Amino acid sequence: MQGFYKNDNGFLVWSADRVINDNFELWLDQKETYSYPVEGWIWAESEEQARLTLNLPLPESTELESPEE
Repeated sequence: MQGFYKNDNGFLVWSADRVINDNFELWLDQKETYSYPVEGWIWAESEEQARLTLNLPLPESTELESPEE
């Protein structure tokens, strides 16, 4: 999913359309105007892209495996 992402002590934090705190605001409609990272936040088109950019491991597959016969 596209959105704003941040590495928070090894955990990936995501917001689809905005990040607001006391120091700054990031808005979806202005995503091209920011110089990333902004206090650790980046814009990414996917979780995988965000993880690669932020040096976070990709999650293990959550697909169910077929039982062996």
